[in-house]
Amino acid sequence: MKISLLSAVLLFVAVFFSSVDTFANKSVAGSQGHVKNSAIVGSYNCTMSLMGWPVNQGIITFDASGKVSISGNEFEYVINGKNNLSLRDISGSYNYEYSIDGDKLVMNYSDGTVFSCQKKNNIAPGRSVPQTPNSESSRSAGGEYSNQTNWQLQGSFCTWSGSSGGGSSYSSSKNITFDGRGAWQMTSSSAYSGGGLAYQSSPVNSGSYRVQGQMIYYTTSSGEQGTARVNMQQSDGRITEIYIGGELYSPSLCQ
Repeated sequence: MKISLLSAVLLFVAVFFSSVDTFANKSVAGSQGHVKNSAIVGSYNCTMSLMGWPVNQGIITFDASGKVSISGNEFEYVINGKNNLSLRDISGSYNYEYSIDGDKLVMNYSDGTVFSCQKKNNIAPGRSVPQTPNSESSRSAGGEYSNQTNWQLQGSFCTWSGSSGGGSSYSSSKNITFDGRGAWQMTSSSAYSGGGLAYQSSPVNSGSYRVQGQMIYYTTSSGEQGTARVNMQQSDGRITEIYIGGELYSPSLCQ
């Protein structure tokens, strides 16, 4: 199975913890034609907070090319109207509210994530910047991300769907196993029968993950990045339900 990318904060937040090269301003059609906000161009020291709690820090750099390179991946952003910022890549677009006040940039996402940024005048737009503490240098051999809270997510989590009718049936099941140290492996199977035909497949995927508050940031073996959301967590810290791509995964569904 291929895990789909989730909520936007998802993608941008995940890559925020990697090295950031350039993040650019691009024109976008508005009610009065193409609008460009050159005030956003530059490099910023940014603090990310979730529901008012500081989570991490890093550097974001906007230039005038209309693209952003994050960990070798290129993205675009467009400004819609006065203060709506849309981040785009091949997987879709993710919308933030933003405001600029002098050298201060603030970006807000609908789930409560806030990026509070202060412009750095000593880094020219487009110049490479140092990696943040959660970047490549902090990735471990046991899993791509080394994190003290990864133990909260371990064991097998499953989801299932199926349908039948008219003499045919279809079922799909997915099982993700988290090792509690930052590595995961997923198996999925789908089966179809009907009209004298039968088909079954069992693809496998794997990668790394990091637990950060109510979000789970993951990378697949092919380099795709995404996020999942915690749906249920026990008083001892164990995560027992998560949402990935709109699907609920739980150990209870593995029965």
